[in-house]
Amino acid sequence: MIDLMKKARSDSDVSPLGTYCWFTDYIFSEHFNVSSQTAFATSLSQDFLPNNLRYIGDVVFDALNETVVASRCHVMSENLRESTQQADLMLRMRDLADNAPLPTFAYHPAFVFFEQYVMIMSSTLQTVGITLAVMFVATFVFLVHPTIVLLVFINILMIIVGIFGFMGIWGLTLSSVTMIHLIMSVGFSVDFSAHVCSAFMLAHGGSRQERAQYALVHASGPVFNSGFSSLIGIVVLVFSDSYIFQSFFKIMLLVISFGIIHAVFLIPVLLSWIGPMIAEDSMFQTNANGSCQETDVSAVAYKKQNISSSGNGVLSEKLNSDLFAGNGTIKSPLYETLGYVVEYDNQAYTHL
Repeated sequence: MIDLMKKARSDSDVSPLGTYCWFTDYIFSEHFNVSSQTAFATSLSQDFLPNNLRYIGDVVFDALNETVVASRCHVMSENLRESTQQADLMLRMRDLADNAPLPTFAYHPAFVFFEQYVMIMSSTLQTVGITLAVMFVATFVFLVHPTIVLLVFINILMIIVGIFGFMGIWGLTLSSVTMIHLIMSVGFSVDFSAHVCSAFMLAHGGSRQERAQYALVHASGPVFNSGFSSLIGIVVLVFSDSYIFQSFFKIMLLVISFGIIHAVFLIPVLLSWIGPMIAEDSMFQTNANGSCQETDVSAVAYKKQNISSSGNGVLSEKLNSDLFAGNGTIKSPLYETLGYVVEYDNQAYTHL
């Protein structure tokens, strides 16, 4: 028992003045008696413990008070603030007890909470991995194109890795609370890149750069606005004293910031380089009678160069009658709903 206490005191996280045991005090007391096992237990129970009440609950005797059935000694640690330090100390004390020659085990009421710190890394990686797999399947169902799905998935991974890294810089440790926030952040991360990629796929015709520009104008702006409004919504959590609210604010700030940066600055650039190409749509089809018929509303929003109002009389009349009223304003309510501004002159239609 003395050797076991020495090994426990030698641990770097154990206070050298924070260990005490009934056995060591009993040895140096005037009541110490080892003439026989019965004399040892009798003197301990009748003489030593009544005079040292702090040890009264540390020794358990048999029914006749002739044998010590079980006992405990106390080891006090330093003030450990980090959850990882607490978990590591618990594991070291358990190893020390398991290797002791006596049937010994290490116990503290807080160990039930320290257990989560031991398992938190594997549990977090497992749950976040499952969440990423589910989001990959959902993204593949709705976005279909493998290149787009891969870009969205890589973007989510980059955001999650960034959150993991900045958690350490910001003083957030892995716990059951932050694990839940990390799982939630996977779902938040999908929106930013998915909207921009969807806009890229909905852009008809043109080069990758033009379609990336279309996605940047029609999706990145709203994504930025939504992210900024979300930041305004959670900024009140800064003034809370609750660790749960504080950690939620920090992780959500990281998610929204990384999501906006990726959606506005990274994804459009990647799409302009490796985005999937789609055959350019014909803006109009020619009927049997020689007139032009519009094939796709989105094609009207696509920029066309040098559509002369005098070069093709049938085309000019069709565009003028279908799209514009007599004063040159947009006539179709569908185009007004889409929000496209169309400038018409004698030389071209320019869709901005």
